[in-house]
Amino acid sequence: MEHVIGFFGGDSQTGTTMTAWSFAERLSAKGRRVLLIFGSGGDDQAVIPMENGRSIDDLKAFLRSGRVEREELFQCLEKKKELWMLHGTKNSLTAEYFMEDTFQILLADVELDFDDVVIDGGSDIRLGLTVSALNLCSDRFFVLTQQAKSLHRYMRRKQYFFDPLGFRGQVIVNRYRKDPALFLKKDLCRILGTEDVYVIPLVENGWQAELEQKNLLGAPRFAKAIEDLTAYYVDEEKKVKRWKRPFI
Repeated sequence: MEHVIGFFGGDSQTGTTMTAWSFAERLSAKGRRVLLIFGSGGDDQAVIPMENGRSIDDLKAFLRSGRVEREELFQCLEKKKELWMLHGTKNSLTAEYFMEDTFQILLADVELDFDDVVIDGGSDIRLGLTVSALNLCSDRFFVLTQQAKSLHRYMRRKQYFFDPLGFRGQVIVNRYRKDPALFLKKDLCRILGTEDVYVIPLVENGWQAELEQKNLLGAPRFAKAIEDLTAYYVDEEKKVKRWKRPFI
C-alpha cells in the first residue's frame, strides 16, 4: 500500500468520521483501491449502517494471537460501491481492550490488496486503537473546529502528547464559516504557527444527512473541499501546486 492516512479529532465531536468516510469514498471513485477502517472506538454504525454484521470485534482472537490472515480480514470487510470498509467495535466500552499494535497486525497480510488505507482514528488518545492508528499512519490529519475550546484542547494535546511522541500532521478546520465571532483562517494560522490550514466549509443541515446515514458529498462546497484534499493522492502534478502541506 502507498499511503496509510489517518483522521484524528483535535477535540471530540469535530467530524472525523464523516470527513474520513467522504475522503475515502472520493479516493476510491478515482480508481484507487481503498480500505476505510473505523477505528475511533465510537459507534460508527450510527453514521454508516452495517449490512454484514461483521466488525473488528470479530477479529479479536486473531489480533491477540499476533496474526490476522488475509482471508480472515476479508470475511469481516464490507464493500459499498468501490470502497472496502471495516466497521469498528460494536460496543464502545470494549474499545479500550485493543492493543497499540492492532492496525499493524491487522494490515500485515493485505499490503498488496490496497493502494490506500484510510483510518478514522477518533479523538480518545487513551484508546489503543487511536494510538495504533497514530503509530501506523504515514499521513495524519488533525480535525478541529473554529471554536476556542476545540483549538485549545488540540493545542494541549499537541504540546503534551502529539509532539513528544513525534506525531506530526496537518490541521483541517471542519465546519468552517466566516464568522468574526469565531477564529478565522488567518487567526488559526497565527495561533498554530503555520503557513496554512485546510478548511472544509460548514454544510447547513448537515446533521440531517447524518441522521439519514448519508455523507455530505451531495453538498457542492463540501464535495469541492474533499476533492481538493484527495487530489494530492491521485495527481502527481498537483502534489506541490495544490497544497504546501505545512506540518505542525
